[in-house]
Amino acid sequence: MDRERLKTAIIDARPGPADVVYVERRGEEYSCRVTGPEEDLVLGGGGEFPDVWIYWSGEWPADDSNRQQAVFADLLEEMESMAGGSDRCRWSLDDPYNLKARTALGGPPHLSFLEEAGSQDG
Repeated sequence: MDRERLKTAIIDARPGPADVVYVERRGEEYSCRVTGPEEDLVLGGGGEFPDVWIYWSGEWPADDSNRQQAVFADLLEEMESMAGGSDRCRWSLDDPYNLKARTALGGPPHLSFLEEAGSQDG
């Protein structure tokens, strides 16, 4: 199936938070499978390995078409990055684990930073 049919197939499956969505691409053709929590995860298709594949689980925005499009685009971009596609690095290569940004985004609050060590607040 093409990308548009793939998106429709995922939307129609209405995956829940406990489901796993498997997507693969072989050449220009995509396929997908939504697996429930009681089912075995299986690599689709059979035969040779696909060009790229990804497993995804999360809150699918079933009632928000704009978010559906955004999640779908992000899912495919992440999958394609596995084959040398776009660079999905979320922070500078000079800072392999950006602690300050992670804390600001809800990371571990108990971490302190060198520039804050002398402050009166921490």
